[in-house]
Amino acid sequence: QLAFLVDTFAMEGGVRLQKLVPTLLLKWRSCLSRMDPQMVSTTMSFLLPNLFMASNLVPGMVLYVSDVPAETGHWKDIFIHDVRDPEVPKVILARGGHILVDDVQKAVSMHLEDGAIYSVKSAEPASDRFQRFVSSDFPLPTEAFFPATPLSKGDREMTLRELEEHIVDARAHSKNPLEAARFVVEWHKKFAIPVACLVFGLLGLGLSLGTRKEARSAAFALSVGVIFVYYVFIRLGEQAGDTGVLPPGIAIWAADLVLALVAAVLLVMNHREAAFDPLDPSHYTAWIPRLRRAERRSPASLPGGRRRAVVVVRFPRPALPTSFPGILDRYIGRQYLGHITLILLAFCSLYVLVHFMDLFDDIQQHRIKGATVLHFYAFYLANVAYLMTPVAVLVATLTTFGLMSRRNEMTALKASGISLYRTTLAVVVLGLLASLTLFAAVEFVLPATNRVANQDFNVIKGRPPMVTSLLHRRWLVGSDRRFYNYDQAVGGGPGQGLSLYGLSIYDLDNRNWSLRERTFARRAVWEPQQGNWSVEQGWRRSFLGAGSFETFNQVRTRDLDSPNYFMREERESDTLRFGELSMHITSLEAMGLDVTKLRVQLHRKLAFPLIGIVMTLIGIPFSFVVGQRGALYGVGISLLIAMLYWACLAIFEALGNNALLPPLLAAWAPNLLFGAAGLYLMLTLET
Repeated sequence: QLAFLVDTFAMEGGVRLQKLVPTLLLKWRSCLSRMDPQMVSTTMSFLLPNLFMASNLVPGMVLYVSDVPAETGHWKDIFIHDVRDPEVPKVILARGGHILVDDVQKAVSMHLEDGAIYSVKSAEPASDRFQRFVSSDFPLPTEAFFPATPLSKGDREMTLRELEEHIVDARAHSKNPLEAARFVVEWHKKFAIPVACLVFGLLGLGLSLGTRKEARSAAFALSVGVIFVYYVFIRLGEQAGDTGVLPPGIAIWAADLVLALVAAVLLVMNHREAAFDPLDPSHYTAWIPRLRRAERRSPASLPGGRRRAVVVVRFPRPALPTSFPGILDRYIGRQYLGHITLILLAFCSLYVLVHFMDLFDDIQQHRIKGATVLHFYAFYLANVAYLMTPVAVLVATLTTFGLMSRRNEMTALKASGISLYRTTLAVVVLGLLASLTLFAAVEFVLPATNRVANQDFNVIKGRPPMVTSLLHRRWLVGSDRRFYNYDQAVGGGPGQGLSLYGLSIYDLDNRNWSLRERTFARRAVWEPQQGNWSVEQGWRRSFLGAGSFETFNQVRTRDLDSPNYFMREERESDTLRFGELSMHITSLEAMGLDVTKLRVQLHRKLAFPLIGIVMTLIGIPFSFVVGQRGALYGVGISLLIAMLYWACLAIFEALGNNALLPPLLAAWAPNLLFGAAGLYLMLTLET
């Protein structure tokens, strides 16, 4: 199972991750092949039941398995379409099978049991062949499973000597002057980034806060800000050097030079002024002339030198809060809302800035207009706020009660007889409102905004701004359980007929798992006026009894599924509401498509919004632990808890996507774990 997860992460993580782990994966596969061939079959093929899979390891082969029992991993009722030999394509049906791996001989084969092979020559469809077998091993290309391709280094993985060799070679043989620029940029980065340690040290001395109140918290915030500024500068410099806007040396060293200049100015000001405070704006604006205001007469003095009497009224001690919301609830609620607003704005701003820097390459490469970028972020911001709200809830909870505990307000409230649970009630209610807001956003706001943002994102990435359609899947299960395959689909728009080219229909006997009939047509056209299909230039082969073969030029039929069945779009889950996604899953499942990931996303639409109340329950106990240690510990604890939650969320999502956990459990497990921990910590507090 571990190898299965790592294989999945490598497959989804892109080429860069695949380059890092192939040796480890081969070791694990080798060990598993010695232990259990059936486990290897499940691990290496990623087969899920009732799903057509075009194997990347074996190009030209499509596999369909009706069932894969978890206890055995043995495939049941297998359909294989093999076009590795395009002149003689094969259809293989088998009642069972698995993968056999011999890591010593470097041999891989597919072991099938109780099946049949149907092969036909493309040029002579009448001369087909039918062959039955009890058990048979079909060899697979070993290079797909035991790759011998050496790993290639990217410019960031090269040593200084290798970079210098590439620079010399690019300048000597390349006609493009920018070909060597990216290697020169990486060469300078290998020196500029280490020198940044010295620059940060000087900058830290210049920003020294001494005995200033909350010095550690402010220092932490300044450190994060400096690192972010340096990241932006080095990223812009890298882009400027790669594109030739600036010489690579100046572009990369600009970040160090700018921060070093700031450090030098701060050190000089520290030397000149003993009580210099880098966070006090008055030290920087002292040279700006100020207008003197006329002195205002004290409101306590009256004309003639008389004094105004001041009456002091003493109010009785307030009663304990019984109603909700009371004065105490409004006081805590105002602080909480103020904190969460500022924190959410800060987190969203940082997220958008970093995201924009990552998109800067594509924006520049595809010459995207500024209006398109602004339009994208205007709609994408709703999704950013949705993702950042749980972290903002956690930090706001820690900050609110942490500050109250540091100012001894919590001690005073408990001394007045007010329970800790009653004090935190306002924040708990606000956390629940945050969860309801998240659910309302995912149900009514995000589907529309994400749809527009995805279209703009495809434009920025240089992709067609259209959604992926099932017309490009080419394999699907019909409503009557027949298998459809086609090479290309054209039309299908409003008022247009759908045309399927290279259509093959496989009619299977599900009880015996045998092929009853196969039909091929060069084209099938939907005629809207007549409400039927026009199937042209094809043939039909029956395997029942003695069998039969016939050709046809044009046949009109209503036996095929309607065009709407073929034209269902594969829409992303974040662009659908809960009910729409549920219906979408039902329709895709009927077509034999994998809906495991969509089911996980369906349950997450209900599970993730509750993170607002979960983070509130987690944050309240920790806020009293870190209250006396300053906001720095609160921010650190918040980031640690958020990282643990997101890691837990990603792990359980991967388990659910690969059918290792039920989708319901995979979506709700993080909330159950963190919610149980929060409730336990809440119940153990000294109230």
